[in-house]
Amino acid sequence: MNLQAAGGRRQTAVYGAALVLVLVLVGCGSTPNYPQPAGDNGQILVQLNGAPREGAPKAKTREVRGEYTTGRQSVEQGKAFERVDYDALEDVVVIVETGGAVLRDLPNLAPSAGEITVDDTGFNRAQYLARNGKGGASFTVHNQRKQTVHLYGFSESDDSFEVEVSAGALGTVKVAKSGRYDVYCEEDDSLHCVLFVSDTGLDWIGSSDEDAFFDMLPPGDYEVHVHAPRLPVWSRTVKVTAGKRETLTAELTVNNLPKVGE
Repeated sequence: MNLQAAGGRRQTAVYGAALVLVLVLVGCGSTPNYPQPAGDNGQILVQLNGAPREGAPKAKTREVRGEYTTGRQSVEQGKAFERVDYDALEDVVVIVETGGAVLRDLPNLAPSAGEITVDDTGFNRAQYLARNGKGGASFTVHNQRKQTVHLYGFSESDDSFEVEVSAGALGTVKVAKSGRYDVYCEEDDSLHCVLFVSDTGLDWIGSSDEDAFFDMLPPGDYEVHVHAPRLPVWSRTVKVTAGKRETLTAELTVNNLPKVGE
């Protein structure tokens, strides 16, 4: 018997088994392990796709004449969408709405806005998410600038808030009503971020390489809204049934941009 050959085969087998184990562990680590639907409740899984659709036509443009120059401009609504990096979409907010009752002890609680930082480069994030409790939503603003800042927030339903934060200090912002707020700074017109205040308990914030998972949902109709910075809102209506998981794929792309007049 060739002991050297047998030893080599055993060594190869050991290496092969170890490689298979590593691949299994890597696969398990990269794939989220979501619990199965339990009892009379269902689930919603929102997969975020931050890449443009293949084969989608380029945006249509029109000629725009200035006083001294002539150029072309996109006919789609919105601004600066061409600067979106689809491989690194941060601060994506997913909010689920329903007309029925919602369990208050949901295990998938979203992180609140926490602390918002303002420095010489602007806000530290493009979008924030805060949970609306019994006394409204509140979060902290850290002003790292050398001068006082006055921040104002305005919602689509004409609700508003304002706060003054001294240089290098911390300030507390309180928002009474839920909604989407555009936040501006009086001292710097270039500063802008978006704050989402949710009171449903069904909300999530993360990056485009993650999934938004919602568990323990009573059966019924739900509206899913995905807000990515500088992109159109992606929305779908989904019916949740007991014991099942509804999986949606949200395309975060300018290909969904509505045409003028729509």
